Amino acid sequence: MPIDSTVNTVETSDQLNESSFIQLTDSDGNEVGTPIWIPLDVDRGKLTDLLSSLLQREDVHSLTYDFFVGDVQILDDLKTALIQARAKGTDPSLPKFGSNGLEAVVKVTYQANAVFRVRPVTRCSSSIPGHKGAVLVAQFSPDGR
Repeated sequence: MPIDSTVNTVETSDQLNESSFIQLTDSDGNEVGTPIWIPLDVDRGKLTDLLSSLLQREDVHSLTYDFFVGDVQILDDLKTALIQARAKGTDPSLPKFGSNGLEAVVKVTYQANAVFRVRPVTRCSSSIPGHKGAVLVAQFSPDGR
């Protein structure tokens, strides 16, 4: 059975139309690396892996990042964020020209998330002097009174 090469060509052509150059920058505007050609269906996990490799971090899984196109956070994929950012129209640097509107470099800003752990709290009313039962309410005053 012969293989239809036009199907593969169409898929490759669609993939090329669904890609763009991005420039990763931190929240201060410092660029990381050079612009990178990536597919628009890239998600936050893949962007985090890409950023970690560019920053040459060995502890890849310890930090997570939030990514933004203009003031729109990338929640699903880059394409969805670009559509939302264009609909808002608040970012004048967002590319608007060309057949798919992605002839220029898209600036993607990243911010590191805080690393924290939630630990369970137990009641330790016996360690509070002057209290026999549990303390239900605590109030603090700025002047210490």
